[in-house]
Amino acid sequence: MFLKPMSEEFNNHSIHTDWRLSSDHVPLTVKISIFKENIQTRKCIIIKNSKEDHNFVADAKNLIKGLNTFHINSKDNLENIVQEFANNMDEFWFKHSKLVNITKHLNSWCNKEYQISLKMYRNSRQLDDWKNFKRVVKTSKHEFFNSKIQEILNKRKGSWELMNWIRKSSAIKAIKYNNKPCLEIEDLWQTLYELFNSAQHCQIDKSPLDKIPNKPWTKWSSFLREELLLAILKYGNDLTSGPDKLSWKHIKEIIKDMEYLNKIINIANMCIELGYWPLYFKTSMSIIIPKSNKELYNTPKTFRPIVLLNMLGKLIEKVIGERLQF
Repeated sequence: MFLKPMSEEFNNHSIHTDWRLSSDHVPLTVKISIFKENIQTRKCIIIKNSKEDHNFVADAKNLIKGLNTFHINSKDNLENIVQEFANNMDEFWFKHSKLVNITKHLNSWCNKEYQISLKMYRNSRQLDDWKNFKRVVKTSKHEFFNSKIQEILNKRKGSWELMNWIRKSSAIKAIKYNNKPCLEIEDLWQTLYELFNSAQHCQIDKSPLDKIPNKPWTKWSSFLREELLLAILKYGNDLTSGPDKLSWKHIKEIIKDMEYLNKIINIANMCIELGYWPLYFKTSMSIIIPKSNKELYNTPKTFRPIVLLNMLGKLIEKVIGERLQF
């Protein structure tokens, strides 16, 4: 047995000469320290179009209705109103969500009928309930994928987007950085941080901006209802929500009542008038996702980060971006 000098295994191995009996081999044991690591195995979710989902939106509507957005006269006042919205949305999420186990399988096709049949079989363990469960699984999958195919065919990319479903999975190995594997969470975090923030302290040459001719100043006019409605309708309901758990589907449902839309417009107008962006709108969540069509995923460059913002601030940013562009 070859051991690296001063290694942990070198100091924790034992040779048991009394255990070999008639064999000419001596048993050897090595003590390897295993550190306790807490791995999250459950998460909170709200199933789409469920009763809990409708109650979540209803609470959000009542919250926005109670916000006093017509008398915002200071940055502190604006910050307090937005923070009140943030705190209550967190409470609503935990109130209506439920804990589920995190699995490696994608079960987007799971619906309420599937959950009922599964629960029924687990309680009875009867053959008839098992057959019913298998039938419901088959039907649920057919309904989900048929609707998904129809949705994709109606998009601009068309049927080419279906190629993602038959893409071969690539090999995944330990990520290496500077020829060293990232075996600890801290090492992996530091590696991704250094890679994705490599341009943080780079000097920027602003001289090309001096060549752009100055334009006359114009007064920023208040946002219109049509601007927010147009910005919202551009985005699909299946896009990932931000830290506030609100989705574009929820926002579309909320603004059907013009009273709620007007309150959001008031917040947006005061952000511009006071020149202040609330802290809640700056809160984000970064997710690391693999880049597509890679042979191996063993280097940090085969991954990229995406930043998820709170939906209310993201909506106002979209409207500002549209106005600056056109």
